[in-house]
Amino acid sequence: MLLTRIKNLHRIILSISIVSLFFCSNAYAEEAILPAFLESITLPSGEQYDGQLVKGVPNGRGQLLFANGDQYDGVFVDGKFEGRGVFRWINGDVYKGKWTQNKRQGFGSMQYSNGNRYEGEWLAGKRHGQGQLTFRSGTRYEGTWANNLKHGEGMLIYRSGQRFMGTYKHDLRHGKGVLVRANGQSYRGTFSKDKEHGVGECSSKYGNVETCLFNKGKRITKRNLVERAAAYQKNNAPTYEFQGGMGFVFEDGFSKKRRYLQNDNIWWERKVALLSTELRIRSEGDNQFVHFVIREYDGVGKYHIKKGDLLIAIEGSDPLELPEASEAIVEITSEHKGVIEGKFTLPSLTLTKNNAIFKYTIRNGQFQASNSPAKQEAQ
Repeated sequence: MLLTRIKNLHRIILSISIVSLFFCSNAYAEEAILPAFLESITLPSGEQYDGQLVKGVPNGRGQLLFANGDQYDGVFVDGKFEGRGVFRWINGDVYKGKWTQNKRQGFGSMQYSNGNRYEGEWLAGKRHGQGQLTFRSGTRYEGTWANNLKHGEGMLIYRSGQRFMGTYKHDLRHGKGVLVRANGQSYRGTFSKDKEHGVGECSSKYGNVETCLFNKGKRITKRNLVERAAAYQKNNAPTYEFQGGMGFVFEDGFSKKRRYLQNDNIWWERKVALLSTELRIRSEGDNQFVHFVIREYDGVGKYHIKKGDLLIAIEGSDPLELPEASEAIVEITSEHKGVIEGKFTLPSLTLTKNNAIFKYTIRNGQFQASNSPAKQEAQ
C-alpha cells in the first residue's frame, strides 16, 4: 500500500514539473518532450539528486544536495546547471538567477551571508557587466564590472554621503571622475591608481570653484605650477557655443554631471511704475522654463534677484527654488534696438521631493532677449 502511494505521488510531482517546463523558455519547453523520469539517486560523484532524469542523467527540474551541505534547486541539462536555478551555500550565501554550464551567467542576484547583496550581470561565475553591489553598511556601487572588479563607468556612494562618479580600472579609480566629499567639497578631474592626479577643478561646499593640481593624491600649492595648470585647463576645457536665446550649464549637485541647455524662445517685458521700472526676462522651451524679475531696472549693470523673483524648471521638473539666504546674480550687458543681452549665475537651487532635498547649480548663463516671444512655426 505504501509503495503504491509513493508511486502515485511521484506521478503527480512529475506531471506538475512537466507543466512548469511547458511555461518556461522554448529551450526548456523542448526538454519537456523528452521521456523524463522522477527519481532519487546518488550520483557517481557522491551527490544526492532528486528530480527528472533522462537515460540516468539529470535533465529538467531537480535538486542536487552536495556532501558538504551546499544545495542547488533548478533546471538541469545533461547533468549541468542550465537556465534558472537557486544555489544555497552551507555558509548562508544564496544565488538566484541564470546558469550556463554550472556557472552563474546572465542576470542574477547574490545575497551574501555577511549582509552584502549583488544584483546584476554575471559571466563564468563572476560579477561581469552592469550590476549593483550594496554593502551591509549602506555603501553601494552601481556600474560596470569585469571579473568581480569595478571596471569601467560607475558610481560609488558611501553611507556618509561621500561619492565618486567616474571611471574604474581593476577596482581602482582611474581616468576621469568626480569625487564629492561628505562635507560638500568636490574634485573634478583625473585619477590614477585610486588617487587624484593631474589638473582638476576643486569646489568648496559653498560652490566656489578654482583650478587645483594633484600628484598621486597630494595637492600641489606652488603658485607658478597652479597658474600653469589653470592655463592648461582653460585651453582644454569643453566650450559651449552660445547661439542666442538663453543658454547655460546645468549641474546636478549630487552627481556633479553637467549639461548645456539652450532655448531660442526668450523675450523681455517692461513695466514702468511711478518710482521704478520692472524688467521681466522669460525663457520657455522644451528643456527649460526660466522667469526672473528685476524690480528696479536702470539699464546696463548688475542686479541681485531674490527668491520670490525667480521661477525656474528644467525639462518639466517641479520648480527649483533659491534658498532663503541665496540670490541670483544677473548682469545686463547691453540694451540696443529692442534686444537686451546679459549673463547670469544661480549658485544654489533646491528641489524638495518626497522629503528629500536635491541641489543644483546654473553656471555660465547667457541670454539675448527680444521684446516679444519667438513666432511659432505653423504645424
